[in-house]
Amino acid sequence: GATGASVVGTKHTHMSHYRTEVLNAFPEAKWIEIVRDPRGWYCSAKVSHPMRGALHAAWLWNKGYRTFAREHVSGAARTLLITFEDLIMRRSEALNELARFIGLEFRASEEWLRNLGLVGNDGGVAWRSNSSYEKNSGQAVGVGGMMPAGAKGYDLLDPVPVFRWQKRLSPIEKFLVAAATYPTRRRLGVHLG
Repeated sequence: GATGASVVGTKHTHMSHYRTEVLNAFPEAKWIEIVRDPRGWYCSAKVSHPMRGALHAAWLWNKGYRTFAREHVSGAARTLLITFEDLIMRRSEALNELARFIGLEFRASEEWLRNLGLVGNDGGVAWRSNSSYEKNSGQAVGVGGMMPAGAKGYDLLDPVPVFRWQKRLSPIEKFLVAAATYPTRRRLGVHLG
């Protein structure tokens, strides 16, 4: 391509609404859809975004994935669905699956994962997680909600925030979000742990 790179990627929160258009416009493109447990998504999102409760959150989660779930079969050869929880909790397997899917000869070893970092375009400063769990917590947060390395926070692919919803959501919130997202999750083949 114009960049000279063999793999170019982008990440946008609402990109799945445009999956068909992107795949049609770029015949060689592959699509990676990362799906988060709706309970974890709700717990994280309600820190950053005003919501009208668990059912509103479930409606937003369903809206975000319903089109993808409906069209997933038609573009399955060019589409990989991976859960956020697998990406964090089964890092090596998930990253190796992702690499195979996009055609990279790459193997994520535990040593590679321990040294994994994210470097921004601001002079090579390494950044840490921008977890919304840290927002509004009284801790200093850097540019764009990202925390400079060494700041209090979580490392990239850190498992600590993944299951916080278990303690931060009430039993009724957990039930409502899980029940209201069930049809979409079933279509996606995503089961709650």
